[in-house]
Amino acid sequence: MGVAPYLSAFGLGFLGTLLVTPGVKRLAAWAGAMDRPNARKVHKVPTPLWGGLGVFAAYVFAVATVLAIFPEARDARGAGQLLGVFIGSFMIVVIGMIDDRFNMAARVKLLGQLATAGAMFYCGVRIDYMSLPFVGFFYLTDLQSLALTTFWIAAITNAVNLLDGLDVLVAGVALGDLTAITLSLAGLGAILAASATLFTVLKWAGAAYLIWLGVTLWRAPVDDTAAAPLAPGQAMRQAWLVTALNPKGIAFFVAFVPQFIDATRPFLPQAAILVASFVSLAALNAACYAALASRLSGAVRRPGVRRAFNRGGGAMLMGAGLAVALPRG
Repeated sequence: MGVAPYLSAFGLGFLGTLLVTPGVKRLAAWAGAMDRPNARKVHKVPTPLWGGLGVFAAYVFAVATVLAIFPEARDARGAGQLLGVFIGSFMIVVIGMIDDRFNMAARVKLLGQLATAGAMFYCGVRIDYMSLPFVGFFYLTDLQSLALTTFWIAAITNAVNLLDGLDVLVAGVALGDLTAITLSLAGLGAILAASATLFTVLKWAGAAYLIWLGVTLWRAPVDDTAAAPLAPGQAMRQAWLVTALNPKGIAFFVAFVPQFIDATRPFLPQAAILVASFVSLAALNAACYAALASRLSGAVRRPGVRRAFNRGGGAMLMGAGLAVALPRG
């Protein structure tokens, strides 16, 4: 199977999401599923929820269209897994919509997520083995597979829920990683590896930006007249630039990606799977850090402590910028 079905699914899903989102927003507003502003959130007016419904509808439309147009995409061996993904996605969307409207109890949500994982596992969506460095493949028993699959699905489902308004930062980090790995796969990594001048220019640009962020954080006011939090777009842009302007990240992908590419198989489908896997893991990692930072920021109130945190973080950012810029022996 060529790359056309994959590109078509991506394009149809993207277009479908754009088309259905306005309708989903109106539906959420009509149903009262609105996210109210508070001190920990970046939006200032009530914002419609139920965005997952739009994504799910676009996903179903894209997959159904691709299966209808491309007969080669109809793999009987993967039919059960596809059904499992559909059932699991539908269950999670329903749970999320009910929670957005009626604030479902945490234990009830967790039970719903466990039921979702069980349904997906039954349909064949499961982790059967792991690849461990220096060990090789480690194959799981059915019970181990069920436990790990359930944990993974529940963890991914709850990761973004822990952020409470910091998801724009996670999106910026994920977008930066996506930019870096895409440029690497497109050949920029090889160019950077061959051109010392270009590598140095990009390295100094990233280092300067880190130092500028460090100085800004060091000088940030901490009293009652402190500046307002960054707008969502600005926060996302900063996270994206910090991640994307790191030439060492692109160079890392040059060395990392070929280890998982099978030269006897089509390149683009493999590259798409690698990009999606790495960006998802990077987003999960950033979500954990953002959730921890959110909890700590709520516990720190005194200006002296906040000033110490700002200067400590600013010093680390400036140090990171210097570490990126200075040569190593």
